[in-house]
Amino acid sequence: LYLKVNIAPHPVFTREGSNLIMEKRIPFSRACLGTKIEVQTLEGKTFKVKVPAGVQQESKLRLKGYGLPTGPHGKRGDIFVKIGVQIPKKLTREQKKLVKQLAEVGL
Repeated sequence: LYLKVNIAPHPVFTREGSNLIMEKRIPFSRACLGTKIEVQTLEGKTFKVKVPAGVQQESKLRLKGYGLPTGPHGKRGDIFVKIGVQIPKKLTREQKKLVKQLAEVGL
């Protein structure tokens, strides 16, 4: 008897061992200035997570102990939130002007 099990992908999380990975996208301005984002666990708990100013694309923030169980002793993996920085494809005239001003001061 052979049994093949296929696991459907989760709409939010990917799995790496007992750790869960999710992606959150934030605007460029929030990546520069810092912000707070809401993160929900598999159990439905919601946390506000601080994203530090200057966060880089693909940076990971960690929620320790909210991943999958690792065994019968109650230990759990972590949730990692991978940050994606949104760069707008189109800018208004005013936005272009502001971005040019930022470029002039070295940003």
